[in-house]
Amino acid sequence: MPPALLGTNYDKRLVGKLPPVRIVNRYVEAATVNQLTGVAILPRPGLALYDTVGSGIQRGVYRQPGLFDGELFVVSGTAFYRDGVLVAGTIAGTDKIRWAGTDIVEGLWFCGGGNLYLYDGATIATITVPDSLDCTDVTELNGYILVQVAGSGRRYFVRPGEITIDPLDFFTAESSPDAGVATVATASEVWLFDGISAEPWLPTGNSDAPFQRYEGRIFSRGATARDSVVLFDNTIFFVGEDNEQGRIAYRAGDVPQRISTTAIEERFRLSDADFSAIAFVLDGHAFYVVSCTEGTFAYDVSTGAWSEWKSYGLDRFRGHVAASAAGDKVILGDSEATGNLYTLDPDRGNDNDDPIERVVGGGVPLLGRQSIDCLWLLCNTGASADPDYLPVISAQFSRDGGQTWGDPKQASLGQTGDYNKRVRWSRLGQYRQPGFLFEILDSDDVQTTFQFATYNEVF
Repeated sequence: MPPALLGTNYDKRLVGKLPPVRIVNRYVEAATVNQLTGVAILPRPGLALYDTVGSGIQRGVYRQPGLFDGELFVVSGTAFYRDGVLVAGTIAGTDKIRWAGTDIVEGLWFCGGGNLYLYDGATIATITVPDSLDCTDVTELNGYILVQVAGSGRRYFVRPGEITIDPLDFFTAESSPDAGVATVATASEVWLFDGISAEPWLPTGNSDAPFQRYEGRIFSRGATARDSVVLFDNTIFFVGEDNEQGRIAYRAGDVPQRISTTAIEERFRLSDADFSAIAFVLDGHAFYVVSCTEGTFAYDVSTGAWSEWKSYGLDRFRGHVAASAAGDKVILGDSEATGNLYTLDPDRGNDNDDPIERVVGGGVPLLGRQSIDCLWLLCNTGASADPDYLPVISAQFSRDGGQTWGDPKQASLGQTGDYNKRVRWSRLGQYRQPGFLFEILDSDDVQTTFQFATYNEVF
């Protein structure tokens, strides 16, 4: 059984025009049932409409158990909603919202458009920042609200139970007191990110100086954009602003751990500074999903693999802000001006009735000329919920290392209950080095999982 390798990690490099191996709108997990390669290539979950709140781009969604009964807060365009009910329509800016909840005096702090806001359960107040500086980030630790301001490494703090900022209540990043990029609190410390470094600060219990820098611990890696910095999986993930020739995705630890690949880093390098990320857990897979002007790329913590995620008609995945809480569904906000909120549904083969265009690349390296009589794909068939619907799958082939592609050729996935249907493409012609390269394409409303592919198999 000669195997035709299927891609399990996004690997499309423009430099050197290497043969691309794309994996789009799919992800990989271990599968003991697959005795050949040990993996299954699953379709990413579809988006199911949860609610429509407002009519603008969803700039932020938030909920926290124990805070205002765990209700969902949304900023759509300039409008602020609580549990779907409009509270105010005057939230400044178009940027994504950063949130900080506290139950010491129940309130929801958030920043947008350079303003710092506080929702107390009834009204929204604009909180004055000393020297009329813009607020660029906000977080919470031990009841303290930490406020990042534009143009410096200074972070102000609001003491527990208070709602105003004393101009003398601040501390400043020491390793690099340049403009702060992000401020993120974990369970026990707060991290101050700028463009070239990050440093942790610890609570002291001393009301005169409630925070001090963690001596001897510093990252010589900063963040390229505030919205790429995400607290997730008991640590912090971020895209680093390493230098003008490249950006790298990291997972924080004792030292930053590089998680991106050269193919992903090439896409990051080609992007402008518009980076953002969401993170969530689905069926044991912890995803850190980064969007930039080059597209959306999902990192699976459980496998270390990357894939590209896209929405129909867009260059990116439309779920660009997220809220999650233990025991509840992940809620995603739409990047387009629809006001839509979505949940992730692993059994859904479409995005709110839009098709999902999936791609898996693969190939066989060749040193000489070889005739390829057929390509056979082992996958689940007969899975359509509609007995009158005949889903199909396609494959396209390249003879020049992926520089050009032939027209896609269709194969049947079988009608409902046709579980023994063989998916194959025949009489594919002759190929020579660099090899027999193919991409398997599907977009029908069925969730098809791939195990492996073979070629020139005799039945």
